[in-house]
Amino acid sequence: RWSDNFGVNAGWTSQNQYPRMLADMNGDRKADIVGFNDTGVLVSLSTGSSFGAALVWSQEFGANTASWSTQNQYPRAVADLNGDRKADIAGFGSDGVYVSLTLSLLAGSSKPGITELLDEETLFSEEATLSILPDETVPDAGFTAWRGEYFANSALAGEPVLVREDQGVSFDWGEEAPDPSLPTDAFSVRWTCVLPFEEGSYIIHLLADDGARLFLDGQLVIDQWVGREATELAVPIQLAGGEHTLVLEYFEDHGNALVDLWWEQAEPMQEEIRSGFSGNPPPPPMPAQ
Repeated sequence: RWSDNFGVNAGWTSQNQYPRMLADMNGDRKADIVGFNDTGVLVSLSTGSSFGAALVWSQEFGANTASWSTQNQYPRAVADLNGDRKADIAGFGSDGVYVSLTLSLLAGSSKPGITELLDEETLFSEEATLSILPDETVPDAGFTAWRGEYFANSALAGEPVLVREDQGVSFDWGEEAPDPSLPTDAFSVRWTCVLPFEEGSYIIHLLADDGARLFLDGQLVIDQWVGREATELAVPIQLAGGEHTLVLEYFEDHGNALVDLWWEQAEPMQEEIRSGFSGNPPPPPMPAQ
């Protein structure tokens, strides 16, 4: 069984009222589950052997939102509308077509940008343009380190109860909460940071209890979105010189909570870079003597 969600026992009682479909939502060439419920759109990303936790992808297009009451009368569909290899959401309303483009750096990392209401003639004309809200995932100018978004649930669902600047991602909370506004169990965090790197080979290390996944420039490079005891993973990568965007998502189920992210250059130096001290690019190699 790939998922415990999206079945009749989970409240998905009618395909007409709560349509479910499959589409590649994050551009990794694996089909994901997309479900339209009362309040919006849920997405479970495929790992290739199972589906992850349901993410709140959009708070539009739900049965109780703007009268998207039935699939027969107001159909909704998912397809790549702008050619970026990520499926977008289209809804056929009573007065035209609504489109929600998947714009985030990673699937589910922020609310998709919602276009203005476009009728069919405008939407499919050669001169058509989309008015898109800016991506909320990229840290704004007020954040100089890691932007941490903390959620009072284990699914990164809804709005964060706490947004703060973290100097690094290296935490061992034990059985405590990261903040008084959060529970000791069943919480989740999304960290985002843009950092400069020198061109070269790196090894990224991620230690987490329970689940975590890391995206680099929108590509999933570490995926351990499962409940488990502290486990360290190491992944080799090749980076071009310049700025790169890292997004780390983490959830705590129960018991101990810890997460630690760091990396090192594979060549020409074995220089370990802790995420808490990664505001500057790795030092250049020493000249030959």
